[in-house]
Amino acid sequence: MLSQHLIDSLFSPDLPEPEHWEHRYPPRDLPEGAEVTRFSPSPTGFLHIGGVYVATIDVDVARHSGGRYLVRLEDTDQARVTEGAAEQFAEAFAYFSIGPEEDEQTGQYGPYFQSGRAGTYLTYVRELLRQGHAYPCFATKQDLEEITARQRAAGALPGYYGTWAIWRDAPEEQVAARLAAGDPYVVRFRSPGLAGARVSFTDVIRGELTLDDNRNDAVILKSSSTDPRLPTYHCAHA
Repeated sequence: MLSQHLIDSLFSPDLPEPEHWEHRYPPRDLPEGAEVTRFSPSPTGFLHIGGVYVATIDVDVARHSGGRYLVRLEDTDQARVTEGAAEQFAEAFAYFSIGPEEDEQTGQYGPYFQSGRAGTYLTYVRELLRQGHAYPCFATKQDLEEITARQRAAGALPGYYGTWAIWRDAPEEQVAARLAAGDPYVVRFRSPGLAGARVSFTDVIRGELTLDDNRNDAVILKSSSTDPRLPTYHCAHA
């Protein structure tokens, strides 16, 4: 596990602690049983009928439970944002009556664009690193390609996990040296999943489901060479 000093050096010294965000976003004053629902379209394309279907369910659940319905634009993949998508979303929301009940002007829980919430996510990525639930990974594209090739040759499942996760248990001195060299890195979640294990849960639509336990160390914060530094879908939506 990395020292807090090294972990904190990866972030701005004025980055708030979790308590700041808990105070900034207190629990909503809603009746018991109220549901807050969120539709999160990606502006990498235009709204399609599947998105309208999901948003309609979100609106219905929120209104019938006395809750709130909001839209959280999933724009963390800045390189794929389609020009005009946000405006097209607004037109479609109005046409199908699935517009949010709160926004940047009327809501107290913004920003409502994921990219505008970078500070919040950085705080909690730092917290995961402090707790040992995440780690910086300097694996290059070539490293990952070589790992995949070796997995195929060995008949192993593809992914970044276990002994294939070459930075998962790297010593602090090695991490510090790469940081000092200015090498770009991502932050990965340290999955507690076990090979061969199965997990079960109840899906409200499909009932009891059993799946392989996830053991992949997913990337939760994009490369340090990107600006702005944004979380991935795995972090932002969880």
